[in-house]
Amino acid sequence: MHTPRSLFRTSALGLLVASTTTTVEAAFVQYVVVLTTVCTNGVDLDQCRVFARFNGPTDTVLNAFNLVYQGGATVADPYGAFWHKDNSDYNGGVLSKQYGTWAPTLTGSVTLNRPYDSFLTNGGTASQTNSTSADPSWNSGGSGSHAGGASGWNRADLLNNGTMGWFNSSPPTLQGRVGVSPNTATDVLLGQFVIDCNANAGNWQLTIGFNDGVAGSAVQFATATFQIGGPGGGTACPTIYRDIDGDGFGSQSSGFLCSCTPVSGYVSSNTDCNDSNAAINPNTTWYRDADGDAFGASASGTAVQCTQPAGFTLSNTDCNDNSAQINPNTTWYRDTDGDGFGHAPNGTLVQCLQPAGYVLASGDNCPGIANANQADVNNNGVGDVCDLARGDLNLDGVVNPSDVPLFFNAWGSAGPLGDLNFDGIVNSADFSILLNNWGTQP
Repeated sequence: MHTPRSLFRTSALGLLVASTTTTVEAAFVQYVVVLTTVCTNGVDLDQCRVFARFNGPTDTVLNAFNLVYQGGATVADPYGAFWHKDNSDYNGGVLSKQYGTWAPTLTGSVTLNRPYDSFLTNGGTASQTNSTSADPSWNSGGSGSHAGGASGWNRADLLNNGTMGWFNSSPPTLQGRVGVSPNTATDVLLGQFVIDCNANAGNWQLTIGFNDGVAGSAVQFATATFQIGGPGGGTACPTIYRDIDGDGFGSQSSGFLCSCTPVSGYVSSNTDCNDSNAAINPNTTWYRDADGDAFGASASGTAVQCTQPAGFTLSNTDCNDNSAQINPNTTWYRDTDGDGFGHAPNGTLVQCLQPAGYVLASGDNCPGIANANQADVNNNGVGDVCDLARGDLNLDGVVNPSDVPLFFNAWGSAGPLGDLNFDGIVNSADFSILLNNWGTQP
């Protein structure tokens, strides 16, 4: 189980920036320490990965040497603070501070061993193909239990001789070059130090030899310091949180790290309840949606908070929050005869406010003649007023001889029965309309 706590520090007492002591290595930028809390068999550990950062596209680490403790540890024995879980025959995958090796070729399983094992490398992956080797500095020097000896770097502790080093025994592999996988475009891994959770193994100084990756180019050297461990000693860097949606608020679930300097894409706040939507954060204004149509209005009420309150929405564009039928998605239908019913073929508009000449109701069964009651006694889908205007005076669905007596009975009257042209009198002009529609159905 891994709990990301990637910490970048920035000084000899913090993580991320470590100034160099020489002036010629323009391509070297700093050491970077990434700290992640990992757990194996119920034991929480801090995994500290140390990288050399460069600014050249082909910068290549050749070797590292003169690793020396600089003080600042809170643990009793900074040289013996390191856990190993490598696959060597004298350790066999057992988590231990007594037995282990710094050889990256013996880390073992990618998932069962490597995350919990301390090792040293010149770039590349800690695996059997890694070409990093220990230099002779491990064989002598130092004093007491942390003095060098015949076992070389096949030991769990670090030496107190101040000269420990390791190198790429096969430079043509370009294992130490930036941009060569798994190295990033700027960073080359130099080592992984696994210590007790929240422990501080202090500040360490290291020199690296590197070139610009061109055969025959000058070797450059850089010396800088880094800290191994968490906030148990030195200056603790604040926790910052990844802000995926870029709204200025981060979330612990999105990722977090500790840094004494700003990191792009990270912020100090971890209060974002929805880090995939920039519109939702602790400064979000929610609008009450009184009619439940998913559109609110500021006049109905507001709330400023991250999580969506019940009955509130992000939208404040409802022009009528008392009617769920009316909102910015409302379709209005043109009502040419002014009877309160529109007809889609005559025109529609989608907007919140009611346009002049448009209504909510559609499906006018006689769009050319006002008929507010939409009466249709013969259920033919055509309003009775349209049937009567055709001459179907008995509303049986067809203009035929049965309509003629009804028409003549109305002859000379003001209608409305029989006044097919709506001129106020039933006469021959109306009879012409009836005859023209003879035998037809709507």
